[in-house]
Amino acid sequence: MNACKPLIVHLSQVLFQNDSPATLLARVIGIIGPIDQAMLAKGRDTYKYFTKNHMLYERNQVQFSPFL
Repeated sequence: MNACKPLIVHLSQVLFQNDSPATLLARVIGIIGPIDQAMLAKGRDTYKYFTKNHMLYERNQVQFSPFL
């Protein structure tokens, strides 16, 4: 997504609103289509956002509160 940074600076707006990297990936995939399997295989953080079957997922962050 580094190619988007100059455009973001020029427009002074974010191209893809997102709450997390997984939602950003979902938006991009929705626009350009599935990410190539070879690209996913080479990604160093692919395991964080994709299952072994290359399905996008996001883990829910559960926050522990000792006061509940």
